[in-house]
Amino acid sequence: MKLTTLILTITVNIPCARFAATNAASIVDEVINSSSPPPFNPALDSPYSDPTYINSQISLASSSYHNEEHYLLAEQIYNEILQYTSNNNIDALHLKGILNYQFREDVPLAIQLLTEAIALSEHPRQRLKPVDYKLQLMIYTNLGEIYRSSGNPSLAIATNQEAIDIARRAGGHYDLLFGLLYNQAQGHLDLNEKVSEWDGKEKE
Repeated sequence: MKLTTLILTITVNIPCARFAATNAASIVDEVINSSSPPPFNPALDSPYSDPTYINSQISLASSSYHNEEHYLLAEQIYNEILQYTSNNNIDALHLKGILNYQFREDVPLAIQLLTEAIALSEHPRQRLKPVDYKLQLMIYTNLGEIYRSSGNPSLAIATNQEAIDIARRAGGHYDLLFGLLYNQAQGHLDLNEKVSEWDGKEKE
């Protein structure tokens, strides 16, 4: 009697087990098919979330793409970095400004971008990091030269003087300091020429 009951119990329970397994499988399939991939998160999914990647892209753009043939590729890289960082990358601002001056002759935009790079380098949050004096000097030097070559020797002199003061405070960087002193002298020469031209016109 016990044996019969056991057999009957087994016989009755097998379909139930099959039904449960089938039910579970259908639920799993339903979950898999209905699940959608997680939404794109730029902060996690972008390669620009890695500072090392940003630096490598900046190095690539500045060393290989600052020429007539490829400058648009460099600009694309700088734009992507600035978009990802909300315009919070000194190198990208600086180099994009140089690029616009060199290949587009867009002096106002170049001045704007280099000025933004300087302001960012002097922002209070940057004081939590070691000051990159060499980068600051490069930006000031380039901005001063853009002012001078575009016919603004007074602004060039003022900009170069700020850079010279930074170089003296920082110590070292003599290669950049010599270039600044040369640019400063050239700015004074240009200013004297403009003053002489103005005096000549006044005397006429």
